[in-house]
Amino acid sequence: MLDGAHDFSSEDLIEKQMTEAYLEQDYAVVQDMLRQKDMPDALKQRMLSTAVRDGNLPIVRCAVEEAGTQLTDVHAIMLVFLACQAQKLDIVLYLSEKTAELGLQRSDAYELVFSRFPKDKHETVAEELLNRASDKQDALNKMLYAAAASKAMDVIPKLLDMGADPNPNGGTDIYLLLAGYDRDYFLDRPKYIGLMEKYFDKFSDLSVLDPALTVAAFKIPDNTQYPEILHMMLKKGADPFAGHGEAETHICTMLNSLERFEESRDWHDAFTAARRAETAEARRQFGLLFGQDFRVADLRQTINEDGDTGFTLAARARMLGAVLTAAIREGHASLSADDILATNNRNQSALSMSVDRDDLPALLDPAYWSKADAGILRKVEDGLSAAQKTFVDLARLASSMDQYALKQQAVRFKLKPS
Repeated sequence: MLDGAHDFSSEDLIEKQMTEAYLEQDYAVVQDMLRQKDMPDALKQRMLSTAVRDGNLPIVRCAVEEAGTQLTDVHAIMLVFLACQAQKLDIVLYLSEKTAELGLQRSDAYELVFSRFPKDKHETVAEELLNRASDKQDALNKMLYAAAASKAMDVIPKLLDMGADPNPNGGTDIYLLLAGYDRDYFLDRPKYIGLMEKYFDKFSDLSVLDPALTVAAFKIPDNTQYPEILHMMLKKGADPFAGHGEAETHICTMLNSLERFEESRDWHDAFTAARRAETAEARRQFGLLFGQDFRVADLRQTINEDGDTGFTLAARARMLGAVLTAAIREGHASLSADDILATNNRNQSALSMSVDRDDLPALLDPAYWSKADAGILRKVEDGLSAAQKTFVDLARLASSMDQYALKQQAVRFKLKPS
């Protein structure tokens, strides 16, 4: 213990004495000085950084837990960076489990680990991180996200085997789809496709899969993504109608512009088959759940974990005409705008899916809506995104409504068109 440790007159003198004690490996003195209440925080931070670089876990632990060193989030992430750069695994493991106290996100710390440690150490690091974690499932999920974000593709199969779940961090698969930037891994085609098969075997978040299909599709014409990946996604349940068939439209348009006409036809056939398969399966499910003589009110119930109702299932089955026929039969209060605007967990509604499938005229049958809700077109317009409106002829739909109303008036007054 230093004599008169509380009587230092200047910050420079304190730092000099603490540095000398550290260099002489008199760590008990360093720890005593760090614990002093009047020790300037800047000095504690500098000693902490030195201990991190040197891999001196007792001093790091003392500075964090006993000395109460105040750190900004920037300083904290720099400590993890220093530990990774110096390959001090014990320090990295300690800091990664102190993220809450240090004001860090656990995934940020893991991302630094996978981006800074050599690839041949990734599996060992992952196992050690898991051993230290109190919430092992959360740690695995965040390691998976961090590995994908830092393009540490080599460790992802290991993490999946260890039990990582890709669904809580849905954006992970977007990083995987952009794996072309990790050229060495991506160019090993069997290895990369094997990884994606393992990944999609555990993946079920369809709200991410739909936009990811388009992301992957945009990479097909310039050969920065493999066709097998799109086929996997379609088989897994990605909506081939999504975005009014945006994935197919882009692939075929670009391939045709490159005069790769045979490939374009092949992709058109693949998407056509996927659309037919999805529609047929939805019709099968609709028949099992509701039969042919269904009541419109029955379609309001939620039918699966994706948040689908009978209305969204009918839209997917391309049976909205039958729904409107039932609504007309039952009366003008059986179907509401809320029914067709309600979204599932994929942010799909009967309305949005009718636009993607060119079934909006069937959904907006004037024979029903002219009596049920005269303001339906305004509500539909409000419920459409800017992109969806480009596929909808609202003026024509309004004209159809007006023509139906005129014909009804003609019948009512027993007038015939001239």
